[in-house]
Amino acid sequence: MGVFGKIAGFAVVAVVAVAGVVGGKWYHTTAIEPVDPKRGVYGMEGLEIWIDLNTRMPDFARVWACDTLLKRETEAMGGNNSLRKPYGCSDDFAAMRDLPPMSTVDTVREANIAAALAQVPNATADQKQQFSACVTAAVAQGVTAEDQAKANAGDDAAMTALITAANGAAGECLKALKG
Repeated sequence: MGVFGKIAGFAVVAVVAVAGVVGGKWYHTTAIEPVDPKRGVYGMEGLEIWIDLNTRMPDFARVWACDTLLKRETEAMGGNNSLRKPYGCSDDFAAMRDLPPMSTVDTVREANIAAALAQVPNATADQKQQFSACVTAAVAQGVTAEDQAKANAGDDAAMTALITAANGAAGECLKALKG
């Protein structure tokens, strides 16, 4: 076997070893690591690493791991589950993962819309849509396109202006929504 054959053989062994360690850690947390009976999966030492690994798994493996982990949590907590599922285990994760990334402006606007709408749990879908349109229009009117571009680029002063405008818009639109 020549030098290149030895290098290729070593590379194959290294890849298999890394895959084994990564896959082993993912499987260990999914099926073996003890679940905290008081804190559920959020008391597990390996949860953060597991989330990073699990969100990169193919959907069939990710779903199996989530189902297995949540079933184990239910058993460990006497029939209960944590208040929220770990990241990557929500029913709409695959659809949300495939969405294009949001700009900074969109993220700030949407966060203010969500926070304000949480204060009005009985709002209808039409009211939520009108509220969202109100905030979107107010932010667009209150922050110039140049400031939006600066905020998207990470300019601190533009970010402060954007956050202030979005927060103010959400507050004003919320007053209108509540009537």
